Amino acid sequence: MGTDKEKVLLIDDDEMNLRLVDGILDGTEFELFKTVDASEGIKIAKISKPKVILLDIMMPKYDGFMICKILKRSSETKNIPVIFLTAKKSKEDLVQAIKSGGSDYIVKPFSATDLLTKLRKIAGSIKGENVQTKNEKKTDTKDTEAQPEDTISNYQEVFPISFNKFNDVMVISTSVDSIIMANCQFLSNAFSTIVSDGIFKVVFDISEIKRIDGAGLALLISINETLKDYDGELHITFPNIDLNSCFSVIKLNYLFKTYESLQEAIESFQNPETESYEKPDIDYLSICKSCTYMNLPKARYCSFCGTNLMLGKGERIFEVLAPIPHIKSVKCLRNMS
Repeated sequence: MGTDKEKVLLIDDDEMNLRLVDGILDGTEFELFKTVDASEGIKIAKISKPKVILLDIMMPKYDGFMICKILKRSSETKNIPVIFLTAKKSKEDLVQAIKSGGSDYIVKPFSATDLLTKLRKIAGSIKGENVQTKNEKKTDTKDTEAQPEDTISNYQEVFPISFNKFNDVMVISTSVDSIIMANCQFLSNAFSTIVSDGIFKVVFDISEIKRIDGAGLALLISINETLKDYDGELHITFPNIDLNSCFSVIKLNYLFKTYESLQEAIESFQNPETESYEKPDIDYLSICKSCTYMNLPKARYCSFCGTNLMLGKGERIFEVLAPIPHIKSVKCLRNMS
C-alpha cells in the first residue's frame, strides 16, 4: 500500500464488520489496519500511529469504553481520535462513549458514505464541507449535456456511489478507484437494487477506475448478461489504456460497449447502433477462484498463486457472486477450467 495513505485502525471482534469496512475503504485514501483482539489493537495503535481508530463497544475481555480509556491514558495514543462503531445506540451509551474519550459515534448498520465522511472530516482531508465525488461533479458539467431526470438518493446507502437517472437509463459513478474482490458485494448490491426497480439500461462511468481484478471483471460480466436478459445492457465509458489492457487474455472494450463520454453512452441507448456488435467469446476465460488472477486460456496452474485450475480449487469468487439477488453467474464462471 502507498505510504501517502492515511492509516485507520479497526478493532472489532466481528469478522463480517472487518470485511465490510475493508471493502468500503479499499481504493480510497485510507489504509486499513484491523484486528479482532483488543490487546493486539492497542499494540498496533502504538506502533502504526493511525490517524483514526474505529472501535466496537461489545467485545470480549474488555469492552470498547475500557479500550478507549486505555488508549487515552497512553502518551503514544492519547491524541488519536476514536470513533465508536457499534450497534448500541442508547443515550447512556453515547454519554459513556464521550466520557471515555471518543470523538464520534456511528451506529450499525451504517452507510459507507457516512463512514467515509466522518473519517475524512476527522483526518483533515475535508474541512467540514459536503463530500461530492469527482464523478458526481462530472455528470453536472458540459460533458453530459442531458440533465438527470431523477437522482435516486436512497441508493446512496449501498455504496460510495452516485446514481443519476436519464429517462430510462441509469448512470452510475463511484468515488472508489477499483473494482476488486473486496468491494464486489457493495457494487453487486447497488446493481441488484437497480435491477429490482426495473431498470435495465445502465451506464457505468469507469473513467476514474484504476484497477480491476478477476472477481471485478466476473461481476461486470454477470451484470451485463443479466441486463441483456431483460433487453438492457451495461455500457461503460472508455477505460484508460492501462486498465483496458490489465488482463493479458482480453481487453475490456472487447467485452463491453465503450464510449468516449457519458453523454455518448447515454445516447447510445436512445440511438442503437445499426451495425451488429460481435459478442466476444468469453467461455475460455480462466479466472483463478482463489486469488482472482486472470490466466491464459487452458492454463493448468494459476500463474500468481499456484492453484490447480484443472481441479477447480478455490471458491472465493463464487462466495461473492452466489448470494447476489437478480445477478446470475455466467457460463464461463460455472465451467471454469
